[in-house]
Amino acid sequence: MSGVRPRELIPVDKSRDIRFLTIVSTLGRGGTERAAVNNALGYRRCGFPSAVYAYGGGGARETQLRAEGIPVFIGGEDPALMARAAADAREWGADILHLNRPGLPDTQSAAAVRALIHPRLPGI
Repeated sequence: MSGVRPRELIPVDKSRDIRFLTIVSTLGRGGTERAAVNNALGYRRCGFPSAVYAYGGGGARETQLRAEGIPVFIGGEDPALMARAAADAREWGADILHLNRPGLPDTQSAAAVRALIHPRLPGI
């Protein structure tokens, strides 16, 4: 070999699980929403704490998440409701933010992610 070593895998300390927060606009019937739910369920089924922040409002897929024991933070059009959902999601303490959105970046999803950035992390 040329001296290059395969990258070592980083062991996950199961006493300190990585917390995943999936972010999506709503929990309606669309494909983006379905992907977000599948991601959140997948993290949970792999044994990691998983939650969902739907900054634009709830929807039909919310029931499935709650049935699986996944915390759901629901925003909406009311600024106070959106701020409360963001504060609750931030307090949940995610280590990884996973944004699900269709197509190009938009101001709403960028604002939702910015609202969740923990003070110890560099801003975006």
